[in-house]
Amino acid sequence: MAKANGKSKATTKEFEALTQMPTDSMKKSFDQMMSFGSDMTEMNRSGFQAMAESAKAAGKGLETMSSKNMEFMKDTIERNVEATRALSGITSMEDAAEAQAKFAKEAFQSYMGQMNEMANLFVTTMREAVEPLNAQATNVVEKFQMKA
Repeated sequence: MAKANGKSKATTKEFEALTQMPTDSMKKSFDQMMSFGSDMTEMNRSGFQAMAESAKAAGKGLETMSSKNMEFMKDTIERNVEATRALSGITSMEDAAEAQAKFAKEAFQSYMGQMNEMANLFVTTMREAVEPLNAQATNVVEKFQMKA
């Protein structure tokens, strides 16, 4: 009977070892799943934060561009009024042609300066708006690489 008990104890230990393996595996899988869920929640939160920062930067840039355009339009109207006044006092065709050429040159230079400023503001705004999104994407890629 002693042999039977010895075999019985050995069989019990083998059974417990066999049943413990799936339990450990399930616990490990559950822990990984919970960790993944926590990571996804954090990525969602930081993703929304990055989108908010991006929208804020874009809004600020658009506000700056709008303000600069309003200044440009105001200055343009003032230059047009001054040019009209100057043209009204001219008596010769030669002076009129010269004044018109000067006005056209200044208007073109002003317009090109405004377009360059708007292009620079647009590039700066886009860079600032995309920066938080790029940082978030880099963060997500790094987390997935660490998990792999």
